[in-house]
Amino acid sequence: MLTDTVNTQAQSRDRRILIVDDNAAILKLLGSLFSEEGIEVRLASSATAAKALLDAEEGRFDLVLTDIAMPGESGFELLQWIKRPDSRYSELPVLLMTAQLPEAEYRLKGLALGAVDYVVRPLEPRELVLRSINAINHFQRVKHLEHMLQDAGNLATVGRLLAASSHEIKNLAALVNLASDRLTRLLSGITLDPQAQQLLRTLTESSSLLTDVARNTASLLDPPGANVRPIDTASLVLGIASLMQTRVQPNLITTEAEPLWSLGHANRVKQVLINLILNASEAINELSPPEGGRIDVIVKSHDDQVAIEVHDNGIGLTTPGIRTEFEPFDTTKKLRGGQGLGLWLCARLLDGMGGQLSLRSDGVGKGAVATITLPVTAAPAKDDTIDLSQYFIN
Repeated sequence: MLTDTVNTQAQSRDRRILIVDDNAAILKLLGSLFSEEGIEVRLASSATAAKALLDAEEGRFDLVLTDIAMPGESGFELLQWIKRPDSRYSELPVLLMTAQLPEAEYRLKGLALGAVDYVVRPLEPRELVLRSINAINHFQRVKHLEHMLQDAGNLATVGRLLAASSHEIKNLAALVNLASDRLTRLLSGITLDPQAQQLLRTLTESSSLLTDVARNTASLLDPPGANVRPIDTASLVLGIASLMQTRVQPNLITTEAEPLWSLGHANRVKQVLINLILNASEAINELSPPEGGRIDVIVKSHDDQVAIEVHDNGIGLTTPGIRTEFEPFDTTKKLRGGQGLGLWLCARLLDGMGGQLSLRSDGVGKGAVATITLPVTAAPAKDDTIDLSQYFIN
């Protein structure tokens, strides 16, 4: 217990939190709790008082922890004021406190306005402290990465780090590939039950994809359209859907695929599709729809292109419409674990093979559709030479 306290205090050093609650006893208790952990605290008994403190001590807070139900302005209204477009505090993490978890409509409201999460009282005091510290640390890591990329002088360093990381990942992937291959050989004479067979296939395919991810990251600067090849798009989608089904449970993946061929890099498309399916599953889990989560992956022809659509019935986007531009660190999940690099990386991978990524939603609570579009092409002749380069580590 002493070790835990020391570790918490080490993490909390130089942290500053604004706590907002109209209940004087709770306000005093929470203030003492965080102060004991070495966190500097400011207390406000109303949203109005909190605004005054934020204005008076601009830029000096790392987190706002606010009750929702308060006389006058509620915690929702304080959150909206903090997150307004012209706010100086729009990226300040905000945790909402409540006596019981609100209905889905109100949870969506808070998350859509930009809250980190909900904290339901009463809870273990150390959990509240650790969740607050984790929110602050994650926010500061994201800001640090943003500053690195915005500083042109560090771009060369970032490039070298990416190259080195890619090299190390490929070395580890080679070991995983060898272990997977050896395990497959050892079990070749043994009758496995269907679940074990599926797990072995997942291990084999995932180890191969790990190598491809490292290769794809290192090749982001390749000329657009370099080394593209025909892709059996329907087979690719069906394979990835099968691979991901266990990962996204209890959400259900369904597929509908026309027999179409597209032009691109098969392994890059796999990487993008996996990312989009995982995003869809996370969006569903945030909403927790009572009828259950559903991810529909559809392959169809669209304007002389092949379109791969990933539909979900998740939380959707705050702003209705279609997005086709994705910048690094641009994410609605920045303070809930997202760093805003996934969609940007997906878009870059698709750009490099003449494809495009788009994201459409009708608004909060109405799900979303992510669409990959690729150039259409004819199926290759059956006697074409098989390209084996993708099976080797560069």
